[in-house]
Amino acid sequence: MSDAVTAALRLQLIAYIQFSGLAILAVDYCATFTTEILWTWNRPWSFVRALFLLVRYVPFILVPITIFETLGPVSMAECSILAEVNLWLSNIVIVAAECILIIRTWVLWGKKRTVLIGLIALGLAYFTADVVLITTLFGSITYTPLPSPPSNCVQPFSSPTHYIWGFFFLVAFELVIFVLTIYRIPRYKHHQRIFLMVRNDLVYLSCILGMSVINTMATKEGYVAVAYEWQVVLHSVLASRLFFSMRQMMQHQHVIASGSVAQPRLSRVVEMLPMTFEVGTGGLGVEYNEC
Repeated sequence: MSDAVTAALRLQLIAYIQFSGLAILAVDYCATFTTEILWTWNRPWSFVRALFLLVRYVPFILVPITIFETLGPVSMAECSILAEVNLWLSNIVIVAAECILIIRTWVLWGKKRTVLIGLIALGLAYFTADVVLITTLFGSITYTPLPSPPSNCVQPFSSPTHYIWGFFFLVAFELVIFVLTIYRIPRYKHHQRIFLMVRNDLVYLSCILGMSVINTMATKEGYVAVAYEWQVVLHSVLASRLFFSMRQMMQHQHVIASGSVAQPRLSRVVEMLPMTFEVGTGGLGVEYNEC
């Protein structure tokens, strides 16, 4: 099979994956919209809220760009521009998602300063390596034109070393987050609601970590765009859900610390919305410091 035919088949697979990623984003947004209203709207602006908005909404700009890049028609010069925009936006989403994981882990550990400093140091190391790899990668990306329309944005991708190292650092960072979460679970065994939230969060963390591991293997076969699309989508979807869980966890931690037995208010708010979600039930109407 010729290189052009192989590239065309890979392009078709990539297009299918990209449209499936857009569908996942749309379905998850509809499913969690009322949860977003509950835990985000009408709340003070903060750094964490800005991170959430990046993670939540940038993929709705990014995925259509990647679809246009794949299905064209675009020139070779436009391919390079779209690839650069795509790569930077993708990394903005992933870095913002990792920042949410850092803050969530810090909250889970009772906002210990040593944990925060350690995670920030590790995060800065990953971010620095990521920027260096991205800038180096731009100089090595090449494209080969297809013999027929609609698109010219096809990478032969014979040297995926930069991608492998990028995902290696990401896997190492997310593995630390995962281990810290597991280690902290017994701390909340006497607080069933928080214990169940943290245990459920492990499923999300496992999916995020698993997708990063898959990317380190997918690069070896030259299907970076296939796995990387879902990498960004899963980081967006699951980091948003972890953000909602973190907000709920902070509320319950405050209730535990204050011993408040106030009449539930958040549950009544959720009941008034078109859809009801478990994340809002049983919440107590108390004030607590936003992240």
